[in-house]
Amino acid sequence: MIAQQSEPAYPDERINLCDLLDRVSVQLEQTAAAILRVESSLCVLIGQAAALSPKLIRELQEIDRAHQSILDISRVAQMAADASGDQMLSLQDVLATIKLRDLALALLRPQATSPVDRREDEGGLCWL
Repeated sequence: MIAQQSEPAYPDERINLCDLLDRVSVQLEQTAAAILRVESSLCVLIGQAAALSPKLIRELQEIDRAHQSILDISRVAQMAADASGDQMLSLQDVLATIKLRDLALALLRPQATSPVDRREDEGGLCWL
């Protein structure tokens, strides 16, 4: 049986915008790095193919565009964090917009390790 982790207690149910934006920036940078790893792996696989259709090449270029876009958004989030001061957000509203539980935990408890990262050493496929 897997023990469920209790969610962190936030008695005032508010989170500092600056802190949240810092965490969003970190998550975006990590996501961009993951996209880059996928792109590199695909390039190795595609390098073994004889010919690529123009459609496939355009789709691969979209991976690179997504990587660059996420990095740019991360930089903007960091700039906003630096400028936002003491503004507070409703924690309930923030949590309602996040679909991925591990992302929500990473944003609320940045010291927590992602479940995906923990399984990486097991050597098997990791279905998300």
